[in-house]
Amino acid sequence: MLGTFASALFLIAVSLLLGGAIVRFSGRRDWSWVAAPVGLAAATALAWWAVRLPGEGAAGLIVITIAALLSAGYLWARVERLGVAARLGALPLALACAAMAIPFLAAGQFGILGTGFNVDMSQHLFAADWIALPLSPEPSLLSQGYPVGPHALAVTAATLTDSDLALTFSGVTIAIPVLLSLTALAAAETLTRPRAALLALAVGASYLVASYVAQGSFKEVFAAAFLVGFALWLREIGKGRGGEGPRTAIPLAAIAAGMLYAYSAPGLVWLLAALGCWAAAELYFRRVERPPAAALRAALPVALAGILLTLALAAPELPRIADFGGKVSSVADASSHEPGSQAAAGIHAAAGDNDSGTGPGSAPGSGGLGGDAPLEFDDDLGNLFGQISPLTALNVWPSGDFRVKPGDGAVPAAGFYLGSLIALLALGWGLFRWLREDELAIPMALLGALVIFLAARIASTPYTTAKALEMIAPLAMLISARAVLQPRLPEGSSTSPRVALAGFLVGLAFLLGAGVSSVLALSNTPIGPERYNAGVAKLRPETTGRAVLVLVEAEQIDDRHAGAYYSWELRGADRISVAAGPPKGGFSTPPPPGIDVVLIPDRSNGPPFAGLVELASSRGATLWAPK
Repeated sequence: MLGTFASALFLIAVSLLLGGAIVRFSGRRDWSWVAAPVGLAAATALAWWAVRLPGEGAAGLIVITIAALLSAGYLWARVERLGVAARLGALPLALACAAMAIPFLAAGQFGILGTGFNVDMSQHLFAADWIALPLSPEPSLLSQGYPVGPHALAVTAATLTDSDLALTFSGVTIAIPVLLSLTALAAAETLTRPRAALLALAVGASYLVASYVAQGSFKEVFAAAFLVGFALWLREIGKGRGGEGPRTAIPLAAIAAGMLYAYSAPGLVWLLAALGCWAAAELYFRRVERPPAAALRAALPVALAGILLTLALAAPELPRIADFGGKVSSVADASSHEPGSQAAAGIHAAAGDNDSGTGPGSAPGSGGLGGDAPLEFDDDLGNLFGQISPLTALNVWPSGDFRVKPGDGAVPAAGFYLGSLIALLALGWGLFRWLREDELAIPMALLGALVIFLAARIASTPYTTAKALEMIAPLAMLISARAVLQPRLPEGSSTSPRVALAGFLVGLAFLLGAGVSSVLALSNTPIGPERYNAGVAKLRPETTGRAVLVLVEAEQIDDRHAGAYYSWELRGADRISVAAGPPKGGFSTPPPPGIDVVLIPDRSNGPPFAGLVELASSRGATLWAPK
């Protein structure tokens, strides 16, 4: 718990301080909650620059801490209404942290997010471990230019808390929805504190954001937070509150650079789409009060400043960005052949090196003792079953798994469609109100994201299309929820009591449906490996350079990708095999040929094979070796 939540709170605090200083330097005199994604972007870049210096992550921690302290000193007495902002943010911060605790409370343990959905985190852990201590061959994620800014943050946080890297990675992941919640407060000026807190929670824990947290997909959550923050700063510019002159572009450039460090070049597509749609709308709707030619001349210095600053901030990463193909297939394929890493695919069969999980690795009388079968990766589907319904982006989807079709769970299909209809009504009402109040930035960012989704649906894979839907969800929630929570009607509007009552009931149903949906997604988060035992990592020195057989329950192999995560915990071993067993009383035969030691992660009642004696144990995990 300490490693996970201390990491999250550290990143939240650092992001707010760094972002606050950057926003203030841009010319904004009072506090803006866009500081949250701006600071997150700055922390992501700083961590990646500094963590590769000597010290196994200590340099990253020192650099980020010093930068945060300097930012705090710069902010002191320079930002107006800072106390008011702090009081406004306290309740949303607490609610968002509580929401992000749901996965661990439901599982009854802390550990790695999403292990029942996919095995990707094992690859990310190997990459982060290499960043901290590059002694082994460089993992393919790094050599191919995969964006590893979040990995550097995890290494930095692990240095701070002296915790297992897997737990601090979970902390970094859950910090992002909390920062997204705080970001939404930038659009809550007209709401009371309780309503602003509900708006913030609804956006930060919107259904697909919660679902991606549930499957441990941190990169997409980073991108969503950056997109919302980018659009909200465009909103500030449109209202004349975005700073002074070319400095207005500084927060935009910081977010764009952060997107490159967290998502690489493909992430810029959403930012450019939001910027393009917003600029076109501003030129068209303001053409009477400001001719387009004059508006373009005024915007040119800001645009040039933003481009140059983005390139300067991303300069150390540009060669890696050029190497990164932007396709998960290339990364997955290379990772499956990673020397010394069975994290992504092809876990060696027990004692065998065969791919089937049977054959030479089977012990006589063991009932089919074998290792994990290869974990296959479909480039088009990833971990999906098929195309994801676009209705999931409306944020009312009463299922703990966003991949299911309507009716394929406890709720009848009619419940899914009714919830989607209510959400669509709320979104329509929200768009009407935002546009009626001359709010263009967020609706135009939503339009840009919709265009990208349609292009992905037509020309790309279901895996890519699902990511495009996840980017839509928080924008749609921000538009819908603020309209529902805003009691004042647009100026010049009038309505009958019956219509007002109907609107209130639809809004209430939307918020309740969205809240239940997000709770289902978060509470369905698998935390694994199941009965995760930190004692396994303590036994790592005893397994270095040896062939290790890990015996676990079959369910952990089938449903929890135990092979990938025990390979991570025992990195440094010559070969790692994971198999089901042992039966009660152990096997009556010796261990399979080629095995040096046998590990039982849970408490063992005796040797798993004949002829073994206990070599070492830690927290119930036991290592056995031949006499």
